[in-house]
Amino acid sequence: MIVTNIDGSVTNSSSQLLDLLTLVANPDAYTQKVKTLEDLIAKNQAVVDLVGPASDILSLREEIRSDKLAAKQAIADAKNKAAGIISDAEAAAANIESAARAAADALALETEAANTAAKANAAAVIAAEKSAKSAATESRNLSAKLKDQIADAASEKDKAIAAAADAEQTKQDILAKHKAFIESLA
Repeated sequence: MIVTNIDGSVTNSSSQLLDLLTLVANPDAYTQKVKTLEDLIAKNQAVVDLVGPASDILSLREEIRSDKLAAKQAIADAKNKAAGIISDAEAAAANIESAARAAADALALETEAANTAAKANAAAVIAAEKSAKSAATESRNLSAKLKDQIADAASEKDKAIAAAADAEQTKQDILAKHKAFIESLA
C-alpha cells in the first residue's frame, strides 16, 4: 500500500505510525501537543470572535446605504428649501421695493402739490416727509430681513453640505474598517 501526503509526496507510513505510537507512549509530549493544539484553537477562536458574524457586516452595509440615501435626501431638501426661501425673499423684496417706490412717488407728488398750493401748509408737508422716512426705514428693515433670510438659507445649505461630508466620512471609515478586516483574513 502506498500512502501519500497532502502535497502528493510518498510517505513512509510505518515511520508515521511509529511517531504516533511514540507520542502516545510519552504522556508529557502528548500533553504538550494537546496543549499546543488547544492554544491554537483558542487563538483562532479569538480571531473569529473579533471578526464577528457576517450578518453584522451586511447590516452595517445596509445602514451605510440608508445613511447615504438620507444624506442625499437631506441635501436635496435643503437645496429645495433654500431655493424656495431665496425665491420668496426675492419676490418679497421686489414687492417691497415697488411699494416703497410707489409710496415715495405718491408722497413726493403730494408734497409738491402741497408746497405749490400753499406754503402755509408746511405742517402737512413735514408729516408727509416723516411718512416717507418711515416708509424708507421700513424698506431698509425689510431689506435687512431679506438679507437675514438669505443668510439663513446659506446656513441651511452649509448644514446640508456638512451632513453630506459627515455621511461620506462615515462611509469611508466603515469601508476602511471593512478593508482592514478583509486584509486581516488574508
